[in-house]
Amino acid sequence: MSRPETRTVPDSGATAVDPKREASSALFTIDELLALAERALCAVQVPRPVARRVADVLVEAEARGIASHGLVRLASYVDRVTAGLIDPRARPSVVRDGGGTALIDGANAFGVVAADLACVEAEKRARACGTAWVTAVRANHLGAIGYFVRGLAKKGLVALMWSNAAPSVAAYNGRRPILGTNPLALGAPSDPDPIVLDMATSAVARGRVRRALAEGRAIPTGWAVDGQGNDTLDPAAALRGALLPLGGAKGYGLSVFVDLLSGVLGGGASLEQVHETTEITRPADIAFTLVAVDPFRLVGREPYRLAVESFVSRLKGSGDGRVLLPGEPEDAAYARARSHGVAVAGDIVQHLEGLTS
Repeated sequence: MSRPETRTVPDSGATAVDPKREASSALFTIDELLALAERALCAVQVPRPVARRVADVLVEAEARGIASHGLVRLASYVDRVTAGLIDPRARPSVVRDGGGTALIDGANAFGVVAADLACVEAEKRARACGTAWVTAVRANHLGAIGYFVRGLAKKGLVALMWSNAAPSVAAYNGRRPILGTNPLALGAPSDPDPIVLDMATSAVARGRVRRALAEGRAIPTGWAVDGQGNDTLDPAAALRGALLPLGGAKGYGLSVFVDLLSGVLGGGASLEQVHETTEITRPADIAFTLVAVDPFRLVGREPYRLAVESFVSRLKGSGDGRVLLPGEPEDAAYARARSHGVAVAGDIVQHLEGLTS
């Protein structure tokens, strides 16, 4: 891999760049990163089409500035394939068909493969029935789930997606990890880009705490508690302790329903039955749900377009040019990445070198 030097990457857009990350980053094109990630996966016998799909999800997260769900995940994916904890050739399937609903057995394939099938099934059922609900069990890490709702929103569907995760978050008034970061994402069709919200129900994604540890930074107050339940600014202590729910009881309530409406509803794993994807010990057993709605069944295509256009105009007009839609900073980061390249942290570059050498 011919990247002997690192180069400082200028920040010319609205999304802030961590100075420490920037100073130790190397610049890559999106195509270079796709090729590197694909090669690393193919080296452990992942079929090329699967490797390409997984690489696309990880690299897009990296390019959108969501580094916690980007290439930092690649090493654990490779390790889990090598250890037999992800079956790269598995084929998820629909095991229960209810017309507008479906239950998918993820078959311990890559999470991306299970999510791709869920998207196909959700789109098909939403076109036929107006609304679709698809739940999957026995899946693996999905990457940034906004990727999947964005794809459906580009096809004219409203999409909602949520996933449980290994325990890393304390319950409200709890002291030990019991819930996952349990992300949820929502997407709505809009021109020129869909409106997409992608968020964890914890105060922060656990990957951001790992990044802080790797970069030698303290974490803000309110992110986590240590093993004794005390507030901490130390990322290492936070990883030994528990993250906090987003917004206290409100984020806790959302997280509970993410797990109820995926793991419990699908008859899969929930709470402490879900396993950490960065540990090479046992299958992750992640569950997720994808809901798709055809909005044109409600108001028609052109009325919907005009209503969204008016909504966005009025919303943005409330803040003298400073109001952004959910997902706009990430869209801006992606546009810059396509034009100027992606800044990848130095330690991640070293991981890539090790995986592709």
